[in-house]
Amino acid sequence: MNFFYITGTSRGIGKALAEKLLENEDNFVYGIARNNFLLHDRYEHLRLDLANIEDVKKFRFFEHKRAAKIVLINNAATIGEIYPLGQCNNDDLINTYNLNIISPSMLMNNFIGYYSKCISKKQILNISSGAARRPIASWSGYCASKAALDMFSQVFEKELKSRNDFQIWSVAPGIVDTSMQTEIRASKPENFLLHEQFVAYKKNNQLSNPHEVAEKLIKILDNPEKYIETCTQI
Repeated sequence: MNFFYITGTSRGIGKALAEKLLENEDNFVYGIARNNFLLHDRYEHLRLDLANIEDVKKFRFFEHKRAAKIVLINNAATIGEIYPLGQCNNDDLINTYNLNIISPSMLMNNFIGYYSKCISKKQILNISSGAARRPIASWSGYCASKAALDMFSQVFEKELKSRNDFQIWSVAPGIVDTSMQTEIRASKPENFLLHEQFVAYKKNNQLSNPHEVAEKLIKILDNPEKYIETCTQI
């Protein structure tokens, strides 16, 4: 049996990943999120507010003695408030960092530590963004936290040179038709210089479908020998 821990399974890419993985009877999925909209005999919902650092500290992974593969997918994220610097709310910045990089970092640290002596195949897949690799005005918290996620992944990849018992990727999935895109389009044009461009993505059907993106991400996990770059895009 393969065991998958996926954050943000209530919607978007996270939900699509869970649904796609559950098509394989050899997979069991743990969804980590505040809300649950999935019912399946091989799915267990682990209610957790990933923006609440104290709650994340208490989270524990399960023992899987006979697992073929154990996977952590850090998918949950927030764009945060879309404002230029100087107009950002500090509490919102804290929330953005907590959800996008602090919680994933702690989950990865605990995942690596807990399963370090486990003989099962272990993989970590972080959902990054093109915004991690280029600055976008009014997305300071999002860009910075996703860039940090990329770097965290690359540091662990360097550490793997001496152990080779884990695999890790930080993948930018492109512009996907999720609730985050809805939030971006709902922002005020005077606060976001690229507002018109993102409205056009939806109008012109240029957004990727979450289920198609999920299929591509699963291909990385199923064919790791073909994806040797830690930070990549699909």
